[in-house]
Amino acid sequence: MGPSMRRLLVWCVLVASARTSLAQPTGNDTQVLFEAGRELLAHGHPAEACAKFEAAIARDPGALGPLMNLGLCNEQLDRLATALRWLRRAKQRSVDLGLAKSNIAIDDKLRELARRVAAIELSPRPPASATIRIDGTPVDAQRDRIEVDAGPHAIEITGAGTPIRRDVVARDGESATIDLTPVPPPPPPPPKPVVVTEPASHTAAYAIGGAGVGLLGGVLAVGLIGRHEYFAPTSDAATKAHWVDIVRYGDTSAFVLGVAALGVSTYLFLRGPSSVVIAPTLGEHAAGAVLVAPF
Repeated sequence: MGPSMRRLLVWCVLVASARTSLAQPTGNDTQVLFEAGRELLAHGHPAEACAKFEAAIARDPGALGPLMNLGLCNEQLDRLATALRWLRRAKQRSVDLGLAKSNIAIDDKLRELARRVAAIELSPRPPASATIRIDGTPVDAQRDRIEVDAGPHAIEITGAGTPIRRDVVARDGESATIDLTPVPPPPPPPPKPVVVTEPASHTAAYAIGGAGVGLLGGVLAVGLIGRHEYFAPTSDAATKAHWVDIVRYGDTSAFVLGVAALGVSTYLFLRGPSSVVIAPTLGEHAAGAVLVAPF
């Protein structure tokens, strides 16, 4: 016998068992709801049929027919985990009633759905103190394999340290392993670099100090050139007088300016003003700069 033929036979046995099971004492309202549900299920309306069977169970929780048919209508809605829960309840009720034929049919259906149902496995398994909720409904934390209907599900685990949430899409016939290893928090951002800016007075100090050093270097250079020209064998009296004037006025002025620039630079670096103006000057025998700063 092929799998499809066997499945059809199990279906027929379940339907027959579900019909005869209502021979047990039950309220008339339950019977009416059950028959309405069977009619809907036979005409391809499993969702409406499930609603009728659930209403019948609400009136008589031990009615085997609605229990079994809730398994069948949920299977047609591709809610295999839900179908398994109802069929397991039907199996227990069938055992209580001593209905051997129904037990065999339900067992066959349970084995078939157990092979097809979607499942979730948690790794590592949460401790016993943890609370696991799937779509807000608590489940047994110690189960290795949690059966779920196909489709998207939200898994939340609390009571075992940092709360964990995972989203998964379950598919019939597959077991999805959910990794519960805590995700380490992102590293803190690197500290912002400390940018040290030079005060304006320091910038001016460097500029004026550089100018002072340049002037003193010029004084030395002009002095050496003037000395060489003064003592040169070919120098006449006019040339010697010219270089004497250059060294006396130009070098002296440049030396004074250079020393003054170094002094002002030192002052500005230590505690000087933030606004300095340097203006160049040019004379008949000398060149230099004028320093303007609020003191």
